[in-house]
Amino acid sequence: MKQNYLGTYGVLKGSYMESRLKYYDFESTKKAYGDPTSTILKCVRNDENEEYILVELLTTNEKMRIKREGYELTSKPKFDIGDKVKLIKYPDKKATVKKIYQVFLNTEKELTEKFEKFEKFLPKEVTFITSQELEDLYPELTPNEREDKFAKEHKAIFIMQIGKVLNSGKRHDGRAPDYDDWELNGDLIMWNPVLDRSLELSSMGIRVDKAALERQLKELNLEERKNLNFHKMLLNDELPLTIGGGIGQSRICMFLLQKAHIGEVQASVWTPEIVKTCKENGINLLWY
Repeated sequence: MKQNYLGTYGVLKGSYMESRLKYYDFESTKKAYGDPTSTILKCVRNDENEEYILVELLTTNEKMRIKREGYELTSKPKFDIGDKVKLIKYPDKKATVKKIYQVFLNTEKELTEKFEKFEKFLPKEVTFITSQELEDLYPELTPNEREDKFAKEHKAIFIMQIGKVLNSGKRHDGRAPDYDDWELNGDLIMWNPVLDRSLELSSMGIRVDKAALERQLKELNLEERKNLNFHKMLLNDELPLTIGGGIGQSRICMFLLQKAHIGEVQASVWTPEIVKTCKENGINLLWY
């Protein structure tokens, strides 16, 4: 089935490895055609033995040549001349996390420059570790205790591969089998000096492709989900593959402003018990 897909900085892996498209010069391409990663593309010619393929920008009818490495097709493992395909660039997951963390550093810098009451407390770099490495490091601790201990030592950490079964036979944390690929996800966690504990600020990951969905559904004995609409579309290569995640805006405000309760930065409704406890501890809650 021929479809149009929007070119994007997404991700892809697994069953399409043999169809990869290679890296090309973004800057020169942008000057000539605009950013191809936000443009609908159509394959014009694909000679398997050549280093380049020829694609057409459907919005402008301009043609450009793209190297094969670092890109691949989502419509099917091999595509025919004239097929409309989605080109996806393999992201460097750690580089993506580092970019996000740099935003935290930039915000902290601006806060401390504009307001004397704030002092810098973030480390210059984020430390990466897998859930299995974390278990190997602290086998006697629970997952939450491991996060606290490692975050207290390194201050800013990114725990990768959450959801898979570890060597102990347990999981670091539960993850839905039809959401992230458990090999390609992670949580960004900071040490909160006000609460003296770790605080998760973002959870992100590369969403399941066909191979990951089948593998993870089988692992949890949930293969009946293959009959659901979303799952059928993904398994039939009818959906684009993506990377995504969430960032807790109120948590970030609480963290960077060094507040003890999220109610100090987010208006909400609180129980009388919470209001009483906060007043006793000098915490001023925002109200609707």
